[in-house]
Amino acid sequence: MADPIDRLTGSRSVGRAARAVTTGAARLAGSREDLYVFGSNAGEFYADNAKYLYEWVLANEPDVEAVWMTKNRRVYDDLRAAGKPVEMVLSRAGISTLLRADTGFFTHSTADIAPDTALVPDSLRLVNLRHGESVKNTQLCPSNPELVSPEKVAQSRRWRASGVTIAATSPFVADVQRRCLGVSEDQPVVTGYPRHDPLWTGGDGGASSQLAEHAGFDRERTDETVLYAPTWRQYDPVREEDCYTEFLPFEDLAVDDLSSLLESHRAELLFRPHPHDLASDRVRRRLAEIEREVPRASALGPDDVNDVYEVLPAIDVLVTDYSSLYHDYLLLDRPIVLVPYDRETFAEEIGFVYDYEERAPGPRATTWAAFERALDDALSGEDGYGPRREDLRDLLYEHQDGEACRRLIDRLRS
Repeated sequence: MADPIDRLTGSRSVGRAARAVTTGAARLAGSREDLYVFGSNAGEFYADNAKYLYEWVLANEPDVEAVWMTKNRRVYDDLRAAGKPVEMVLSRAGISTLLRADTGFFTHSTADIAPDTALVPDSLRLVNLRHGESVKNTQLCPSNPELVSPEKVAQSRRWRASGVTIAATSPFVADVQRRCLGVSEDQPVVTGYPRHDPLWTGGDGGASSQLAEHAGFDRERTDETVLYAPTWRQYDPVREEDCYTEFLPFEDLAVDDLSSLLESHRAELLFRPHPHDLASDRVRRRLAEIEREVPRASALGPDDVNDVYEVLPAIDVLVTDYSSLYHDYLLLDRPIVLVPYDRETFAEEIGFVYDYEERAPGPRATTWAAFERALDDALSGEDGYGPRREDLRDLLYEHQDGEACRRLIDRLRS
């Protein structure tokens, strides 16, 4: 009979039988209380909450063996070169590490740390650190039930049955998670998100230099940096059309006026499309067109900056719509400009977890004139939305102290 690990690393196609194999093998191997595995984004990226908690454990928990799990050879090579413990998920060493681990931390699904969700042994304690909680409905809660896929329903059942611990940032967010993820009352724990710890503690941390280097602009001629980062239009399956993001979706857009505005404030405008938007030729052509016509505008994709939270402290103004990034950005208490050009469609198909209009932490611009005025005010420090930002921040964040990593690990040990 083939070695169980050889069988697992030799195929990506797994099912119930494979889960029985991993669970049995884990029992034979015996889990270690001081072995934690971490992963993110289906094992493809070194980013998000899992990355920040992994690095905190490496720096603060000498008795714990922390191992990053990845399916990306470049991530593996970079972490190895940095002297950080890492294993390829689809390797004998990776499977062995997974089978021996006591706790697994992930952001999207358990496929972040395993070859497949079916290959996670039952003995592994699981912690979902979340990719983020935004104003929009997710998972089981979109307004249009056609957007609730069988995969999402199955994931909800697995997480509930496995008793997955889920990191939350406030009681309000925990309630949202219970509804949208379909989990039990006690699964969400209000600890905060690891990626927020550096934002609460303040300081640039080299973010400005890193952003300028990767975005390719001259810091000597730049006083302000604007990030335009919209969410994914995930209602396209029911609209039967390509519902990719429209960047600067204003019929009366005056490109020369935009260039003049950016120049007058010595500002760079960086467009960060959602990874799903990069699948669209139309989106790529639009961004290329803006780059040609606006000297101080450029695209900032995941290949330029994989982990946007690293450079967030260098952003002076955020332009977005319904992205969870504006919840993260609230921690910096800086201007936000919203471009909800498809709000009615979004509300009809996706819906919101709170009143989008009532709690908007910045002006909502649906015309060029409104956008130009809002951006000018934001760059001048005159947006006037400070109280709104504070109210929303208090709703979303119970702990405002930069101690999420410590609190989460302490909670798991209690």
